[in-house]
Amino acid sequence: MIPNNGSDKASAIADFHQKLLIHIAPQLNLHILSIGSDGALVEFQAQTMIQSMATSERLQMIDTRFEVTFSCPILPSIGPVVRVQDPKHAKKTCRNVIMSGARVLSLGRSTARFNHFLHLSQQTDSIMYKQDVVKLDRQDDGAAYRAFCSSNLRNVYLQHLENPEDEEMCGFFVLLFVFGKSYSIVIYFNYKYIPIILIKIYLLLR
Repeated sequence: MIPNNGSDKASAIADFHQKLLIHIAPQLNLHILSIGSDGALVEFQAQTMIQSMATSERLQMIDTRFEVTFSCPILPSIGPVVRVQDPKHAKKTCRNVIMSGARVLSLGRSTARFNHFLHLSQQTDSIMYKQDVVKLDRQDDGAAYRAFCSSNLRNVYLQHLENPEDEEMCGFFVLLFVFGKSYSIVIYFNYKYIPIILIKIYLLLR
């Protein structure tokens, strides 16, 4: 979403972006797939308004097993438009939730905790720095990248291989993959296939 000055209301932000989607983008032949934000409340509310806008067609997927219902508008000359939190901020949010300990992320029989990151940062071949975990900067984009990058994912996998009976690292691996890798698939897939593939991937991982 286009950055606001902090005083804009959700309705004003939504109205501007609806004009972009309905009037401006079709004239310029722009195929907008998603509208991302950094997680600010007014931007989230504006995204909700856009997702709820009345259209003649909608893309829907329902998984009754997990009580998950996904729905997004399909706009003429544009196609499906979904709301997302951009990958950079999503990784920082996920990392900060784990580090704070205010909420416990349960993954089957395992959890995601501060000491998982601490343990990984202490490995001799770790890509993470001590300051990525201890006295960390919660807005450090580099630290968030290192936490979810392929090298760190590999170290989690190797830790699990050393003790296959311990499911702690197994669940942690899933978390790092979902927020570090599958979240970025949107950048690489062809536009025509992104919506349905991404939805299926997230429902499967869930």
